[in-house]
Amino acid sequence: AQSGAGLFNINRMLFEGPTFVGDGEAWGLRADLFASADWTGDAVEEIHPGLSWFWGDATPIPGSAARPFSARWQGRLIAPNSGSLRLYAQTWGTLTLALDGSTAIEVLSEGSSPAEASRLLRVTEGQVLDLDVAYSDAVGDAGLILSWEGTNLVRQTIQMSDTRLPVVSGTLTEEDGLPSENGLVAAFPNPFQHSLNVRVACEAGTPVETFLVDVLG
Repeated sequence: AQSGAGLFNINRMLFEGPTFVGDGEAWGLRADLFASADWTGDAVEEIHPGLSWFWGDATPIPGSAARPFSARWQGRLIAPNSGSLRLYAQTWGTLTLALDGSTAIEVLSEGSSPAEASRLLRVTEGQVLDLDVAYSDAVGDAGLILSWEGTNLVRQTIQMSDTRLPVVSGTLTEEDGLPSENGLVAAFPNPFQHSLNVRVACEAGTPVETFLVDVLG
């Protein structure tokens, strides 16, 4: 986003809570991130637009040690066309991908270069595939990329419009109040490489509006 006075770099916008709301048509994947190598401990819950990530030697979990960490993504894939469909998983780490409850891909990278594996499917256009991806990394670079190719489809990363959230229900919880304008200025003495968490209570399906203000001029 750009204003007349400066440039804003939005790396990601997250909604998190005990559960997420999915109406059967909401795009994205539910992500559970753990500061452990085996999906144990408290999870940071996020909604991700897809699975195309490279963290390098960093971590996707704010405030935690860089290694180890693990993650799990759940949702649904919508087949774009009828015919053959090859699903590729590229990873810097350990990855297991399940479709409709059965393991479809397992791949491990132990070095600095990614490893890749794939699975060939026969699908019909609009077919729904339940997706469950488990990822873990304890050392070295971290990242994973999920892509596909098939009938009338060149190889490409899976887009957010090809995904759907799991069907669950719930509400976000309130932990802190909204910051005042002075609070925003205090939180951002230098806006670069900073983040601000705002937590409010809202009912499922409530519209959320976000405004950016250039407080430094």
